[in-house]
Amino acid sequence: MITPNTWVEIDRAALLSNVEAFRRLIGPRCRLLALVKGNAYGHGLREIAPVLREAGVDVLGVEAVGEAVVLRTAGIACPVLLVGPSPPDTFPLLREHRLTPMLVSLAQVQALGEFTSQMACAIEGHLKFDTGMHRQGIMWSEIPALLNLLGKYPGLRITGVATHFARADEAESPEWTRSQLARFHEVIAALAAAGIRPPIQHAANSAAALLWPETHLDMVRLGIALYGFWPAAAVQRASTSHVTLRPVMTWKTRVGAVKAVPSGCGVGYGMSNTTHRDSCVAVLPLGYYEGYSRGLSNLGHVLIHGQRAPVCGRVSMNLITVDVTDIPDVQPGDEVVLLGRQGAAEVTAEEMAACLGTIHYEVTTRINPLIPRLVVG
Repeated sequence: MITPNTWVEIDRAALLSNVEAFRRLIGPRCRLLALVKGNAYGHGLREIAPVLREAGVDVLGVEAVGEAVVLRTAGIACPVLLVGPSPPDTFPLLREHRLTPMLVSLAQVQALGEFTSQMACAIEGHLKFDTGMHRQGIMWSEIPALLNLLGKYPGLRITGVATHFARADEAESPEWTRSQLARFHEVIAALAAAGIRPPIQHAANSAAALLWPETHLDMVRLGIALYGFWPAAAVQRASTSHVTLRPVMTWKTRVGAVKAVPSGCGVGYGMSNTTHRDSCVAVLPLGYYEGYSRGLSNLGHVLIHGQRAPVCGRVSMNLITVDVTDIPDVQPGDEVVLLGRQGAAEVTAEEMAACLGTIHYEVTTRINPLIPRLVVG
């Protein structure tokens, strides 16, 4: 077996622990949808999904039909909700693989309804309403036209109704989330008055699930928190849920080479880092192609022998140089942690995101999907 230059370890026990923590939080009557879109937030769709099923999650959520087909091909038989658009050319796959689309527009409702009529088949769908995010979703003003459409297509079976919160992670400003929830209840009442009572009502994302129990309804949709990350620092500060989240991912590589660099020498492209003493530099066999952002040049840190080593010089396509002058006896082949914990030291996704001026979601989802994901523990 060829040893990879870099790999991601998935802590099975941590993932199971996070699921169990949310089970305790939401209670036995509330369903748990685990989002595995974006290659399971960078953790590996094929590797994460079986562990989530082992943990007993009720539904898996994906962005597009391609991800859903991967799950079905891997033998995952549980309900799968497509939270992104499902264009007409995907409708045969919805039918074949028993997938549930989120219906986000009148045009989509009509197109899928026509398909069920033409094929004399039934397909389940969840209606998504725009209650204030102004992204995906049917508008309040469109409800009369929606009801008219639904009456034409008995093969289109509405089993859920949903919305999405725009500012749930802003714990200090709950007013917008509360107004969206109130509007969502108005939508549910309007549907019920027309005789449409979908059994699953859902609105809460990770932040809302952690902060506001009244948003749990029949199902919560959990993404980033399942993987051990708080949606935002403000959510962690404000939460009274007593949930302990354990990071699931550790991203690793090995030292490729170690070399002595005299004082006064430039390191890497553009000589953007100059040694100010006789130094020892370790070369790591990965770079921005693998997902280690070029923005971490001269800013990021990695862990070697349980100590922090700063990135020195620019991150290249497939190489990184780090200063190990203060870390004794670094040798080629030594294990390096790029993201995660090694001994008592840790590099967090939040730390990397702060260097890059972005969010931790982007750090994990940018890790190249071709890098092996290995389930451990």
